[in-house]
Amino acid sequence: MENNGVRYICAIMHRAYPAPYHASVTLRVQAPFSITALIAGTMATSIFLVLLFLGSIFIYCRYFQSVPLRVSDIITPSLVFAKVPTELKCNITSKRPRRVKVGWFKLKPASDRNADMTWDSCSEISPLNGLPHVPEVGKPLVLCCRVEKFYPKKIDLEWFRQGERVNDVTQFGPFPDTDREHSVWGKAEFTVAKEDNKATFTCRVYHDSFPEPGYEDITYQINTQGTPPNVMFIKCDPPQPKVGERCTLSLHLCDFSPARISVTWRRNSQQVHYGVFLSPPALNVNGLYSQWSFLQLTAAEEDHGSVFECQVEHSAQAEPERRAHTFILH
Repeated sequence: MENNGVRYICAIMHRAYPAPYHASVTLRVQAPFSITALIAGTMATSIFLVLLFLGSIFIYCRYFQSVPLRVSDIITPSLVFAKVPTELKCNITSKRPRRVKVGWFKLKPASDRNADMTWDSCSEISPLNGLPHVPEVGKPLVLCCRVEKFYPKKIDLEWFRQGERVNDVTQFGPFPDTDREHSVWGKAEFTVAKEDNKATFTCRVYHDSFPEPGYEDITYQINTQGTPPNVMFIKCDPPQPKVGERCTLSLHLCDFSPARISVTWRRNSQQVHYGVFLSPPALNVNGLYSQWSFLQLTAAEEDHGSVFECQVEHSAQAEPERRAHTFILH
């Protein structure tokens, strides 16, 4: 390395030159090659490039990449009561903080929207009900038609019997139901005649919210003959009693009217009087009755294989209905 920078001069003398010709060169000496320095430099450069790449990705994801929001379904209470404030929730989550503008809208079918941005609606028409539930010839019957939560206020009710207009009707309302909705009640009252059996009464409701032809019909058919019972099968409790064990045969009678009914128990065709019980008739929400009949006995050895029969008679039946049960001992 000590010769580095040394200048060498070459002097040429010839008779053609008036003076000696000089040429010079400066010597540059390079230090011996180091593999360690090369490796260190390469590693430093690689690390710098990797850090630069990762940093660029982080900055892009953190500040520039578009990440969609996660929006949950609207959360509602399990029970929502009318005219009671109800809280609705919607959860919105994001991987990074951001300003979010949230708006709530109440959607209704566009076809029902009027020019003033209101909607024609009618949310509930109740079935046509009769009081009493079981009509009787010669006694009054009141038919009630109830329409609730409709808008706009204008509504018309028409009554028909077998397609003929009935004018002797009473209407209550329309009166306010909520802030913008209304309700109306209508009733027709008359005395049931024998020829009214199977007659169909119709309450026709006209409102702007209904599709063509612009009305809905609610019907009620008078039945003065009553409804025959739905007779279930005989059950034994326990199913296979032991000799000397107390047991009960039961029969369920469903959905009949009027309430009067006759039930007869027989054992091997012989009528049984002892141990027979009949529950009081229970009035169901549909206006029909239900009832239970029981036969209690102590199982005897001679009862094995006996056939117990229950006969049900009702005014609405064409003929009595029977159910049978073969008694099996354990």
